[in-house]
Amino acid sequence: MIIFEFERVLFDSALIKDDIKKVFEKYEIQGQEFWKSFYRSYDLNRKEPGTYSIDRHLGLLKGLSKNQKEEIKRDIEIVMLNRGRGYLYPDVIEFLSQLKKKKIKMVLLTQGNASFQKLKIKATGVEEYFDQVIIFNGSLAPVLKRLVSPKTKGTIIYVGKKIPFLKNIKTKYPSIAIFFIRREGQPTPQDLAAGSIISLNELSWCFRTLSAEKD
Repeated sequence: MIIFEFERVLFDSALIKDDIKKVFEKYEIQGQEFWKSFYRSYDLNRKEPGTYSIDRHLGLLKGLSKNQKEEIKRDIEIVMLNRGRGYLYPDVIEFLSQLKKKKIKMVLLTQGNASFQKLKIKATGVEEYFDQVIIFNGSLAPVLKRLVSPKTKGTIIYVGKKIPFLKNIKTKYPSIAIFFIRREGQPTPQDLAAGSIISLNELSWCFRTLSAEKD
């Protein structure tokens, strides 16, 4: 089984921020006004800490009419659906296709506002490759508890970007092989005991060593 984080592992978050910014600019919301409201929206819901929501962002902009907010939301959705798989890194589809062909179980984890995460998943069409797609908020611990048990057979690989998650997994699930992916080419944190890769293609050995888990 391979478990993937979505953002900045498969999905290029920088692209979507730029697309959202361009939509708001059409309505003359730009520069500091845009970025302040964009990041402020991350902390407005205690149940979804540190995550973006289109509705929360629009709710902060009191100068917009109801119709304008509806238009912005519609325009963002259209832009996202039009870019589609363009949000995925170039190595993603081929790698997932090979895993699916080999019938290797795959799980996608994405943290954030459910509505926004579902829109990203719909736009990219990645759901077809995964046995499970899990949208969650807060701690990763209960999610992993459902996925990994003493009865879980075979090798488990986790490919991620979020340092707190990776450290937690290393401590509580030492049998899981962890890989930190350096999409922006940054160095691996020295205190992170994990494999380090730049591209999913560096995990091509999975095709040979992991066993099929589907009928």
